[in-house]
Amino acid sequence: MTTRQETLRPVKIWTSPAGKTLVDFGQNLVGWIRLRATGHPGGQIVLRHAEVLEHDELGTRPLRAAKATDTVILSGGDDIFEPTLTVQGFRYAEITGYPGEISADDLVAVVVHSAIERTGWFECSDPRVNQLVSNSVWGQKGNFLDVPTDCPQRDERLGWTGDIAAYAAYQFDVADFLHKWLLDLHAETEHNPDRYVPYVVPDPSSTPLLRRLREPFPRTLRDLGRRRLVPQALWWAYGDQDRLAAHYPGMVLHLESVEPRLSDTGLGRRPSAR
Repeated sequence: MTTRQETLRPVKIWTSPAGKTLVDFGQNLVGWIRLRATGHPGGQIVLRHAEVLEHDELGTRPLRAAKATDTVILSGGDDIFEPTLTVQGFRYAEITGYPGEISADDLVAVVVHSAIERTGWFECSDPRVNQLVSNSVWGQKGNFLDVPTDCPQRDERLGWTGDIAAYAAYQFDVADFLHKWLLDLHAETEHNPDRYVPYVVPDPSSTPLLRRLREPFPRTLRDLGRRRLVPQALWWAYGDQDRLAAHYPGMVLHLESVEPRLSDTGLGRRPSAR
């Protein structure tokens, strides 16, 4: 379950060269902004979110088609706005329409992610390595929201089955989180007409974005390992034999679905060659 985990106060509020009010929370995060305001009824406050600045303005170009925008309609009383049915990936926010001068006491960034408990820490004498570890921790928190997504900020926040293979269980207890996702992966594979592991799980392949990505085979033999890497990492980390047994049928199904589609050189054939 995805829940509120912590809050971050702004570290800087300033006016951009274009006259926009910008807020820096000092850390790329996933969640939303909790905002307090009092103004005329029907007045609107617009919050736009982004991970970077570009030419000293909010850098929305990496978002592609994502709007990453929340709009507050004021009631005329003391309003507290907190959009709990969405998430944004951001460090910076642009705020327009705020009644009066906004201060750091008027808003916080609420960090949300699935209920995974921190279990691993690392620190050394090199601050660059420590920052790398911190980036990895925040990256995992920001991408473990019910499913292991690849990015939380732009116009596709999907559980790519290859991306998760890069993560291990060193920083957080992810046993329950990834067990549930692997069961979903098995179900998607079993009910897929071609019986192959989709590129993303859950698989919304009816959408235009992903329809072009539906290919019932891996590109190389190396890709065969992706379906087994996560169960293997969980086995090494937790030694849960029952859960390994639960994941085994999905691993076998994946191999059985791919093997007939391999050429003599171990490369996947195009569907027309089947």
